[in-house]
Order: sequence, then structure tokens, then C-alpha cells
Amino acid sequence: MAERTKITLNCVVKENPIEGQFRIKIDENDFICDLRKAIRENQRGTFEYGSLSIKLWLVDIDLGNRAVLEQLQNADSNIKSVTGGIRIIEGFRKIGLHFNNPDPNKIHLVVQGCERKAKNPPSDPGSDVEGFHDYDEGNEDNSISLTSNDIIAFNKEIENLGPGDEDSDVGYDTP
Repeated sequence: MAERTKITLNCVVKENPIEGQFRIKIDENDFICDLRKAIRENQRGTFEYGSLSIKLWLVDIDLGNRAVLEQLQNADSNIKSVTGGIRIIEGFRKIGLHFNNPDPNKIHLVVQGCERKAKNPPSDPGSDVEGFHDYDEGNEDNSISLTSNDIIAFNKEIENLGPGDEDSDVGYDTP
């Protein structure tokens, strides 16, 4: 049986890096998707739209470097240019591949939530409601993050297509 080794990661929330500091203790053999889930559970109320809406940036910032944290707090700041950080995208990579004996005097992760905007706001912000779309400013590759509920809803719509509806624009926003 593989040895279970817990590591502690120092994290800051991009939108509030000075007061939004927290630590996550997690097994280095867990996956990045498990880390996202642990962050969401640790920061209830901060990330309302699921662990898939959380972006992770691998950084190496001294704990006392308030100037960098103040730059991050600026809404227009770009995490990569301010911190030199690298975005962690792969959910099925082991945490230990990114964090080998993390220095307790450093910030290891900048955590950024994808903002959700709605045409018609829902009564429950925790739900995935038709009309909500990911707003991912600064997404260099223009990819769209989808939740499992988005995919399930899309598949249901596809199943309900009638004969001759194959060319429908189901699943795509049209102006």
C-alpha cells in the first residue's frame, strides 16, 4: 500500500489576496480535482459555482510580499504577469507532481474563481441554471469550462431532438 503523505499548501484568493489567505492540508497522492474540491469546501461562500469554476495558479511568493498581493487584488491584474505563476489545468494529475516539499514560508497557490453572469439570475446561486454562462476574462485559449450539469443538460437536449433536427444549434449561444 502506498504511503499517504499530507502536505500543507499556502493559498490566497486572487480577488482578496491580503485577507483571503488560507491553508489546505491534502495528500500528495490526491489529484488536482480533489484539491479544487477541498478548496471549495474550505472556502464555503467564496466559490459558489462548484469546484470546476476554480482556477489554480502555481506560484512562489514570499509570505511577507505585500506588494505582490496588492497588485493581485487589482481587478485588471493578470496573475501570470504579476506572479510569474503557471496555471494548473489538468485535473487528473497528482498533487505531488506540482508540489514537492512545499516551503512553509511561501504562497504556493493563487486561487481564482470564474465569475458567473446570468441573463436571469437564479434564486439559488449554487445551482446551475439555464441562462448562466461562464465569464472567463483573460482566458488565453478561449476554452469554456463546463460543469457536469451543463454536459448532462446538453446530452438531454440532444436526446430530445426529433428527426430532421440534427442541424439544430442546441448547446450553442446564438445572438
